[in-house]
Amino acid sequence: MLRRLQIALWVAVGLAAMVLVWTLTTSQRPVDLGLKDAERGWGETEAGVIARFGPPGSYASQPRDYEFFRVHGQWPPSGSVRSSRWYDDFATVEVFFTDDGRVAGWYRAKARPPLSMEERLRRWFNRP
Repeated sequence: MLRRLQIALWVAVGLAAMVLVWTLTTSQRPVDLGLKDAERGWGETEAGVIARFGPPGSYASQPRDYEFFRVHGQWPPSGSVRSSRWYDDFATVEVFFTDDGRVAGWYRAKARPPLSMEERLRRWFNRP
């Protein structure tokens, strides 16, 4: 009987340790580049946008879902344009640049809030 109790205790400790490690590895401090409040002027250049947000890319601590986008400038941008995107844990911004490096237009999409611990555990156990 004592042996079974010891085994059950070690299993419980092991499960608790696994949940703790999983929680600590999936919970990172959110990254905020200021994309959620971004307001750009139309005279700006690519160099100015990169100076503000850093090189294009994803700075999010984990994959996010984005919703509600807001378009600024002429849409769709006219002429030959190329785009760059920035992602953080609160929003994503895509900026369209003309061939001479000026901002032609942009949009912002806000991220859905991160899942709470309860929601993550429900998903992990596949419960609705």
